Amino acid sequence: MKLISGKERLIPEKWLKTWGKRFLEYLKRVMLHAAPLASPKDVAWFLASYARDAKARIEGIDLPALSYLRAALEEALGLKFEGEKGEHFFRSSLVQTIFYGVFSAWVLWSKTHPPTSPAGFSWRESTWYLHVPMIKALFEQLATPTKLEPLGLVEVLNWTETALNRIDRSSFFSQF
Repeated sequence: MKLISGKERLIPEKWLKTWGKRFLEYLKRVMLHAAPLASPKDVAWFLASYARDAKARIEGIDLPALSYLRAALEEALGLKFEGEKGEHFFRSSLVQTIFYGVFSAWVLWSKTHPPTSPAGFSWRESTWYLHVPMIKALFEQLATPTKLEPLGLVEVLNWTETALNRIDRSSFFSQF
């Protein structure tokens, strides 16, 4: 019996289409969990993988608590999130704002904390390092326990923080 291809499948095709890529990414993340990160390409892969998990977690979740943020994002971008495509764009923009904010904050945090510093980066302190007014304002509205916990994003952001804290910053910034 073949695991993925052939007439007899251990893993149904529908499951593979829905979960296959995420599952493979998860396995890769597990296998590389303790590996130091040095290249921007590797860091980008981890952050993108976590962002895809975050987006998958908020798909199908009713977001009434974020209506203010939605309105603020619509005003800032000068557009309206309407219909199914608008909803998809809103959720994507939400996740991108979170991950862009955390990564930007980490970069700025790194400038004030030498690689030999024992202090680790905390995504919860990101707003202290963000200087772009729109990103800072959106991040401040979004990155609160009352908004992130119901969406299941605290866990993903904790994973992201762990990945950022295992970056060999000297090697990373020499290539960035």
